[in-house]
Amino acid sequence: PHGVAIDPNGGLYIADMLNNRVLHYSATSTIADRVYGQIDFTTTDSNPKGLSSSTLYHPQGIAVDSTGL
Repeated sequence: PHGVAIDPNGGLYIADMLNNRVLHYSATSTIADRVYGQIDFTTTDSNPKGLSSSTLYHPQGIAVDSTGL
């Protein structure tokens, strides 16, 4: 991981740079429940369906505000 952030509910966001994604873990789980930047949890290619507002390329940091966004 290259960046981590914790939201107000204790959720953990991890910037997984080499897999071109951000993962979210709830405060009570060790299994990711959300993935950002990829179409699913198993895809790791950079921009597998082309560039868009929902893809990431080597995310290196992450931040959340007081509302969790």
